[in-house]
Amino acid sequence: IDYFKEKIDKKKFNDWVIDNTEKSLKKIAAFKIKCAENKLTVKDEDKSSAEQYAEAYWKNTSYNYSEYFEPNGVSLDTYKTYMVDAYYAQRYFDFIYKGDGEKAISDETVLSTMKSDYMLCNVLDISFDNLKDSEKESKKTFANDAAAQINAGKKSYAQIYAEYNSSDTVTEDNTTDSSKPIDSLASVIGTKETSYNTYADYFEQLSALAAGTAVVIEKADNAGVILFVKKDITADPYYKTNLDDEIRNFIAGDEFTKEIEAYAKTLNYDIKSSVKRRFKPKKIQEPKTSTSSH
Repeated sequence: IDYFKEKIDKKKFNDWVIDNTEKSLKKIAAFKIKCAENKLTVKDEDKSSAEQYAEAYWKNTSYNYSEYFEPNGVSLDTYKTYMVDAYYAQRYFDFIYKGDGEKAISDETVLSTMKSDYMLCNVLDISFDNLKDSEKESKKTFANDAAAQINAGKKSYAQIYAEYNSSDTVTEDNTTDSSKPIDSLASVIGTKETSYNTYADYFEQLSALAAGTAVVIEKADNAGVILFVKKDITADPYYKTNLDDEIRNFIAGDEFTKEIEAYAKTLNYDIKSSVKRRFKPKKIQEPKTSTSSH
């Protein structure tokens, strides 16, 4: 594909790249200005985390960021700065929507949203890819038998999981470390608008189940079956704590983004001509051998 002959949002690709680059940088500037006005700084632990992520992406051979950025004049230090700058958005969001913020979201609202738009399930996703019909039937029978045994109280999901994976070790619940979920095999499932939307198509159907109930759902086009065991997401305090940011962003993220974008448009800025000449979309060098997606 010759991207420079294509259009995105009715704009020539070259113009779209430039416009979105400037839009992104203006948003970062807007967050930093708002944080400065309210005397907010990025926490040391967040800065350290951002820099560690940057270094990991830079060195990871699956991403090849160093091979992509360095030939285009971007150093690791610059990339670290960019990653740290990204934390100003969350810092300002927290200032507005947490604690005593101007538009603070109450803990009660967070909890009710967690109950309505998120759930906790054990999920055994069984694919039928490259299986013979007899093998597909065998897998389907296993899943249905497993659901029946769980619903009858004869086996736990952990036992089924170990059996399916031919393991002699049955995962036990965590009852001592509050920084980890009680059930390490459980997965959060959310509605389509959340960040946990992998199984969102089944959310409504699963919502009707009582906690502790197992059900087998067949995938479209006979692609496989999924064994779900519904759990009570409110029974583990881990999720109230660790989904807090996700849920607040789910509730107010769109409003927050619109307001900061509107503010960013009011900012006046100049781009040095030397930078414009250096960073043109057509001048960006792609690595000859790269498995990454940019």
